[in-house]
Amino acid sequence: FRSGELVAIKVLHLELVRSVDALTRFQRELDAIERLHHANVVRGLGHGTLGDGRPYLVLEYVEGPSLRDVLHERGALPPAEMLTILEPLCDALAVAHGAGLVHRDVKASNVILARRGTATRPVLLDFGLVKLVDQVGPGLTSSRSMLGTPAAMAPEQMRGQPVDPRTDIYALGLLAYHMGSE
Repeated sequence: FRSGELVAIKVLHLELVRSVDALTRFQRELDAIERLHHANVVRGLGHGTLGDGRPYLVLEYVEGPSLRDVLHERGALPPAEMLTILEPLCDALAVAHGAGLVHRDVKASNVILARRGTATRPVLLDFGLVKLVDQVGPGLTSSRSMLGTPAAMAPEQMRGQPVDPRTDIYALGLLAYHMGSE
């Protein structure tokens, strides 16, 4: 990244450095962001490890309100505005699914509505729960049997069953519902 460029830095909490699950999730997020190149997915700009062993990600800084904040402030959005947000998100998820990735946490607080003049660019954030569809071997063990946000989860995800791209499509449907009914 360019010197002087405003960035966001995501650092793994010190208490989680010894957690194999947390480190694996952090690495998966890094891998996902490096595999995805799409205008509506937050860009990864670099990564590294701090002196105390904590890994970090350098991410594009996306300025604008979250979709959650906009819905809280304005309530339901008109259908035409909903489509200007949902269409690019669908395209971004199609690219992710094509790369073998399932986001697993598509929700309004993980969408930033970046503003450039009068244009809005929806940007999908937080690939911390990303799942590689073709991943083999045991899943991550966790004190939480359910990963994700219950109000934004597909039934199979709530049950801890295998996920695939349909899991994100279900979450998009829930997001569309909330956008039109807040």
